[in-house]
Formats: sequence, structure tokens, C-alpha cells
Amino acid sequence: MSEIRNSKLTSVEKKRVLSKIIALFKPYGIKFPIALITGLLGSVSTVAVSVFVKIAIDRIITPMMTNATMDILPLKNLVIQMGIVLLLGIIASYYSKLTMNIMAQNITFDIRNNLFSHMQYLPMSYYDKQVKGDLMSRFNNDVDTLVDTIAYALPNGFAATATIIGVMVAMVVINRQMALLIFIFVGAMILVVRKLASLGSKYFSRQQKSIGKVNGLVEEFVEGQRVIKVFNYQKRALTEFEVVNNELKKDSFEANRHAGIMIPTVMSMGNILYVLVAIVGGYLSINKGTLTIGDIAAFLQLTKTFTMPLNEVAENITRLMQSLAGINRIFEVMEVQKEPDFGTITLRRGELRNGEFNEDINGSEYAWYK
Repeated sequence: MSEIRNSKLTSVEKKRVLSKIIALFKPYGIKFPIALITGLLGSVSTVAVSVFVKIAIDRIITPMMTNATMDILPLKNLVIQMGIVLLLGIIASYYSKLTMNIMAQNITFDIRNNLFSHMQYLPMSYYDKQVKGDLMSRFNNDVDTLVDTIAYALPNGFAATATIIGVMVAMVVINRQMALLIFIFVGAMILVVRKLASLGSKYFSRQQKSIGKVNGLVEEFVEGQRVIKVFNYQKRALTEFEVVNNELKKDSFEANRHAGIMIPTVMSMGNILYVLVAIVGGYLSINKGTLTIGDIAAFLQLTKTFTMPLNEVAENITRLMQSLAGINRIFEVMEVQKEPDFGTITLRRGELRNGEFNEDINGSEYAWYK
């Protein structure tokens, strides 16, 4: 049990695992950066909507309300421009997600092949120290977490980060005072997310190892069921299983508890920020005259756009915490040194005569030849 209790990845180990994940994309050349760039363009298109809202209110709708004549042509042109930007953003996001998903499946295929091939050349002493069910868990559960990271966590996290940066730039351009207020509040949100992520990380690592331990124990007990019954080992086997199963239950509960708290917390703080922006924006507009109605509408839209990627970042951090623990277990096997190859040996059939082995296809004895 001590191995599981001390299974939290250090910051150095997390960086090492992330660098190995990035290295998996090298065979795909320029496809990976193109997928990230198109994902970035998709994110920028969502920020552009807020800019269109500000332009529509301040430059078109407000003047229309004060003039006797109503010219809707500028508004029509603006809507068409916004539609084109959003359409391009949708196409870019679709291409990014499709490309990342294809690469994820190909990388998973290669990882499973490489892992299986590598294990064929490991020394027997390695298998003597391992539980079969745990090794099977690395092939199934841990490789699946790798797919999850490559196909979803990495591209979504990158796109969400790009959206956050774009929103921050737009806010500063519109009004620095309001932008400063939002940045201070978001800073508090980030501290909360980091704290919850730190607490949940160690439990996700424990959960992955506990899953491997349960799988290993089940594998052994199923294969040895006859032996268990012959020697009346049922109660002892049940007791041993309950210990590891309770440990998995505890680790899974703690991991999901912290993960479950993170996203609702970010959403609630985002709603508070939305109300705060509306109140402060209204005050600055009425009493100070430093904000227009279009500015307030844009800030409210940007605030929603801001909190949504923060929710995604929180969700991807949760997903990444679980993935890093599993992916590290894959690389642990891949880093085990192969058994030295001292040449090829063949099994030959024959007969032992006068202390010497003579080959004979009808012989009753066998010998290894190098």
C-alpha cells in the first residue's frame, strides 16, 4: 500500500511526461502546429463577436435611435461580416479537432504496438516483480487516458488559453479600469483553481495505481480460482480484495471530489463577476460617462466569453491530472532496459548417443543450439 500512498507526481516528473507527450507528435511534422493554429483562429472568432456587438450598438443602433431616418444597411453589412467570421471560426475549429483526433488514434495505435513489442524483450526478472492485471491495466486504462489527453485536453486547453489572452487584450483596448477590475477577480479565480488542482492531482495518481492493483488482484484470483477453493482460501482472498477495493474507493472519491468542486466553483465565481461588471459598468456609464452602452454590452459578452474558457481550463486540468498519472505508468514500462541479446538459439530434435547429441527428426530428445 505504501507505493500507492506516495504516488503523487513531482513537478519535474510532470514536465518530463508532458515533454514525452509532445515528442509523440514529431512524426506528424507540421500537422500538429497547424491544428493548434486553426484551433487558435476558432477561439479568436468567439472574441470577435463582442467587438461586433460594441460596434453595432455604438456606431449603428444608438445613432439610429436619435435620427429620424433609419438606415439598416450598415447593420446588415455588419451582420454579414460577423457571420463570415463565425463561419471561418467553425471551419477552423472543426479542422483542428478532426486533425487532433486522427493523430490521437494513430499515436495510440503506435504506443500499443511499441509497448507490446518492448515487453517481448524485457527480462523475466521484470515480470516476476509485476502483477499481470496491473500490466493489462497499462495497456487499456492508461493508454485510453493518453488518447483523452491528445485528442481533447491539449487542443482544448490551448484554445481556451488563446481565448483568455484574446479577451484580455480586447478588454484593455475598450476600458482599462474595467479590465483591471476583471483581472483582479480572475486572479483570485486562478488561485482557487490552482489550489484545487494541487489537491486533486495526488489522488488521481493514486487512483490510477489503485485501478492497476485491483485489476492485478482480480486477474490472479480468477486464474487461481481452483487453487483458492482447494485450499479453502475464499475468506482470505475476499479480505485481501476488500482492502485494495476500499483503497480504490477512497482514492476515487477524493479525486472526483476535488474535480467536482473545481468546475462549479469557477462557474459560480464567473456569475458573480458578470453581475459585478454590470453594476460597475452601469455606475461608470451613468456617473462618470467613461463607458458607452456598447462598451458595457461588450464587457458583459467578454466576461461570459472569459469565464467559459476558464471553465474549460479547469476541466482540462482535471482531465490532465488523471492523464499524467496514467501516461507516466506507460513510460515507466517503456523505460525498462531490454534484456541483452546474446544471439539466436534454435531447438533441435535428435538422440543422445555416447554422450553426444545427434540430430534426428525422429529422435525423442531435444537440445538448444546457438
